[in-house]
Amino acid sequence: MSQITGELIVEEGLDAMDTLNPGRESFYEESEHYKILRRHLIGEGERVSGFLWKAISAVLRRSQVRSALADTLGRVTLRRRALEDVSAAIGQLMTRQDKMSVAVRSMLKSRRGEVNGLSKAQNLDMGLPPRIGGLLVKTARHLSKPAEIDYLQETVTLDTERPEWNWSLLLFDRTFEVIHKKGQPDQPIAEIDLKEDRILVNWGHPVKLQMDERGFLRTALAWVIAKEAGEKDPSQMMDLALRLLAFTTSTDA
Repeated sequence: MSQITGELIVEEGLDAMDTLNPGRESFYEESEHYKILRRHLIGEGERVSGFLWKAISAVLRRSQVRSALADTLGRVTLRRRALEDVSAAIGQLMTRQDKMSVAVRSMLKSRRGEVNGLSKAQNLDMGLPPRIGGLLVKTARHLSKPAEIDYLQETVTLDTERPEWNWSLLLFDRTFEVIHKKGQPDQPIAEIDLKEDRILVNWGHPVKLQMDERGFLRTALAWVIAKEAGEKDPSQMMDLALRLLAFTTSTDA
C-alpha cells in the first residue's frame, strides 16, 4: 500500500481552468478545490484520515480477521488430528496379536469407573471463542466452507458440525468423550473413566508448557491409555506409550 492510485471523475462544481494541470494530469496544489478534496480524501497535515484512512482501516481489519480466523481453525484442526492419531494408533495395534494388543483389548472390555481429583476439577472450555478478530461468533450447520465472514454485520459464522469440532475419541470398538479440565500441576496428566466412557485431560499439567496443543493432547491420551492397559507391567506401559506417541496420521510431527 505504499503507492495508491485512482481516478476521480468530476462532472460539475470544479473550476478546471484554475484547478487542473492538463500537462501533468493532476491538480494545482494552490487550488482551493484541491485543498477541499484532499482534506476529505486524505485529511490534513501528516496524519492520514478521511476516506482514504477508512479504506486502509477496512483493508487492515479484514487482514486481521482472516488471520485470527485461520489461527482459530488451525488450532481446532490440530487438536482433532491428535485424537485421530491416537485412534488410528489403537486401531493398528489391535490388528496385531501381541502382548500389547491383548492388554489394550482387556482394558477396553473393562467397566472400571475409578477416577481421582480430575473429575472434580473445573471444566476448561475448548469450544467457540466469543469473538474472532473483534467480530461476533455465530454457528451454523452445513456451510459450504468451515467459516463465513460478514464484515457488514460484523460476524463470523462457524460450522461446528464439521469433524474438527468433534471431541469424541474412537478406541477400537468404544467411543470416549474427551473432557478438558483445569487441573492442578500435581494432578495426573489425564484419567480414563471406563464406566462412563470419558477421558479427562489436565491442561494445567506442567508438561503442557513444553509442547504445543496437539503434542500435549497426544501425550496425555497415550500416557493414560498405556497406564491403564499396562497397570501391572511398567515396562509394557512404557513400550505402549512410546508406540502410541510414535504413530501419526500425517507426514508432519
